Amino acid sequence: MNDLLRRVDWLFVAILMVITGFYVWGVRGVPFHPDETSLLYQSADLEVFLTDPISLAWEPSKTAEKDQVYRTLNPPVPKIILGIGRRLAGYGPETVAVDWDWSESWDVNRERGALPDERLLVSARLANVVLLAFSLVLIYLSGLRVGGRLTGIAGALLLGVNALVLLHGRRAMAEGALVFGVSLAILGLTLARDRPWLTGVGAATAVLSKLSAGALFPVGLAVVAWPEKMDRSSLRKAAIRSLMYLGAFLGEIVFLEPLLWRHPLEALSAVWRTRLDFSSAQVELFGALAPSQVLHSPLQRLASLIGNTFIAPPQFAEVGNYVSQMAPQVGDYLAIPGHAMLRGVFGGGVIFMLTLAGIGLAALRFQRRPSTARFALASLAVGFVAQALSLYAAISLPFQRFYIPLIPFICLWAGYALGSVINLTRLQPSAR
Repeated sequence: MNDLLRRVDWLFVAILMVITGFYVWGVRGVPFHPDETSLLYQSADLEVFLTDPISLAWEPSKTAEKDQVYRTLNPPVPKIILGIGRRLAGYGPETVAVDWDWSESWDVNRERGALPDERLLVSARLANVVLLAFSLVLIYLSGLRVGGRLTGIAGALLLGVNALVLLHGRRAMAEGALVFGVSLAILGLTLARDRPWLTGVGAATAVLSKLSAGALFPVGLAVVAWPEKMDRSSLRKAAIRSLMYLGAFLGEIVFLEPLLWRHPLEALSAVWRTRLDFSSAQVELFGALAPSQVLHSPLQRLASLIGNTFIAPPQFAEVGNYVSQMAPQVGDYLAIPGHAMLRGVFGGGVIFMLTLAGIGLAALRFQRRPSTARFALASLAVGFVAQALSLYAAISLPFQRFYIPLIPFICLWAGYALGSVINLTRLQPSAR
């Protein structure tokens, strides 16, 4: 027991407790987003999953039904997490039976019962807070693998205070589960040769949280399948790792996504078509109402990716329907120190430069690192590039929360730079 206590990183534990406490303390004041009502409405799938899961399977006769459309658009993990938080607070599916109607006013939606009870909303948000706390642990462990203790602590700290995580991650939406899923996927990538099953679980959890993390599946497969050497023994080990990865990935997908249980190929096709149609409809709508918001050129896409990920202030709403109703909550939220930390040209610029510095330092030191660290760094780099390129190619509207899958990667790279700088200063001889 004493040996275990000595091995605990108490500085990280203290940081974890402080950040988690801040998450919990401020969760009630996070400005409401109407999509929280929609995700809570969809969280009723939890009870169906536990009692009659086959009824959640895709059926060609139900293509126009709203609930099935939601299931093809949104993966199940966020709904399960929000449903668990709701159930633990004593709220059944009947309390989330009304969806938000974007064609109606705020007052009409409130009269319809679409504005959640505050206790219900907080209970669902706290479920995401638990995931965010675990995400800090996962990034810390990933940092240990790629750069050591200081990288892990710095990466977890930067993730914990990231303004986008504080806002979007604590809402009763998909982003809290997404941060957790991507963080788990990152740890899985750094451990791909030792625990390929974990790599599969991480990739599946990320994909089942939000489809925008889908690029991590082929990355995970490529990383576990990469042989140490081009000999028969290494190729056999790579093949075994690949089977373990695919088994873990497909096992989690099949278990948690009953949409695929009856007609898997048709359901996958429906998911693809529905997502494409939904994205196209969004772009078409904004093209008619606010054409300047559509990202047409490669330069616009790059500016949106960098601006929303690093510099732009927290985006509380993607459209202007209810800005006036949300304004008091937004003002109170921004008045709390820390909620817009490290944003803007200066703060965001610092994180941007640290991210680039972390990537550069990793490349410069790559050949001098032990083989396990080299493999972890290479896996992290491939995952980051694949995720960034997929978002760059897919996102046509400058919605800030679309870029959330990049945040854990960025915090780890910036943490690598900070850890390296601190280590360097500690190695310098003191002035006499």
